[in-house]
Amino acid sequence: MNYNFCSFLIFIAKIVGRWWVFYAAPRRAEARSVVYNYWLQKGEDWKRLRESRPTKSKMDDASGWYLHSKDHPWIKGFIKYRAVTKRQYWWWLITVWIWLDDAANYDTTDKGLIESIVSGNRKNDLVGWLYADKLRHICFDAVAFGNYLDLGDLRSEDPFYNSVAAKVWNNRNTAMNLEYWLTDY
Repeated sequence: MNYNFCSFLIFIAKIVGRWWVFYAAPRRAEARSVVYNYWLQKGEDWKRLRESRPTKSKMDDASGWYLHSKDHPWIKGFIKYRAVTKRQYWWWLITVWIWLDDAANYDTTDKGLIESIVSGNRKNDLVGWLYADKLRHICFDAVAFGNYLDLGDLRSEDPFYNSVAAKVWNNRNTAMNLEYWLTDY
């Protein structure tokens, strides 16, 4: 795809995505399952997925793909097989998946960013001034660590969503899946 066109799409998505993420977040488990199943079934060669080294399950009772995290080898993920049509794939990709950040280690946010805001390490930061008190009470201890490409569908079994944390994260990482996908970043 043309570099200028990709840049334009990403620019528009960065503006729209700051608010569209609130539509996408409640639907993220379904979208992720559909998109990754489609890619794995079609042999799509996408850098982020390839880095998870998916391997097809050989067991009858667990049809799908195992994920092997290169950054976190102690995490074992799994994407359960489901039949996906091309129409379903494009619908979920465009309306939900591209607006998310599947590399976020706490589902819809990042603990490191939240901690830096709460601690005041981000001097002269409007986000900290506006949201630090609301973010201070988030307990990450009960949330499974790992992004979707580490955990697969297990991420949907232990979801994490806090609207303020998601807003803060998406002010920084808006529509990252689109950027990852278009630029192979």
